[in-house]
Amino acid sequence: MKKSPFLLLVMVCVNLLAIHTVKAQSDDFKFVVEKSAINKKLWSQPYRFEDKTLRVLSVEIITTPVDSKNRELNFDLFSLYDETNMLRIRPNAVFYYKGDKKVYLKSKAVNANYNHFIETTIKNYTNFEAKIYKPNFLGRKKKDSKSSVKSLKKITLKGKAVTYYVDFPIRENFSYGKVHYNDAPIGFAAAKN
Repeated sequence: MKKSPFLLLVMVCVNLLAIHTVKAQSDDFKFVVEKSAINKKLWSQPYRFEDKTLRVLSVEIITTPVDSKNRELNFDLFSLYDETNMLRIRPNAVFYYKGDKKVYLKSKAVNANYNHFIETTIKNYTNFEAKIYKPNFLGRKKKDSKSSVKSLKKITLKGKAVTYYVDFPIRENFSYGKVHYNDAPIGFAAAKN
């Protein structure tokens, strides 16, 4: 089947989005959204989705405070706007690398202190949160554990750039979307298998 020039252009643009670097700034931080990719190594994740059809999109974000003051970075203010399914997606985990090892930030079940994601609605987008659970050593759900949406840990940064990887739950047909911090766009992310 012959592909139209327009379709080829769209496919090239989506592939470029997966590796395109975008810089943006909030009041407290400068962000550079680097690459994004589907995370296929389930054994390295300390969580699993209750909905087994979901996949993990890990987005690399370089974060730098705008000055040398202590600045609190709230990972719960990140979101991914899925342009395919018209979803505004809440992140479910954050990690960084220490040497060659992934270190996940601790999370806790959502409490009354965090309502920003639910309270914010965007026209034509549906808010989406994925319930997760901590697996046993075989990767199965522990009998006594309950799946829940987790609130992500806040980090205080001072002066230097730090690279974090933010995990978003995505559907099988996700192709690309925009990453936001506190409802302002900071870059693009695409599914690069």
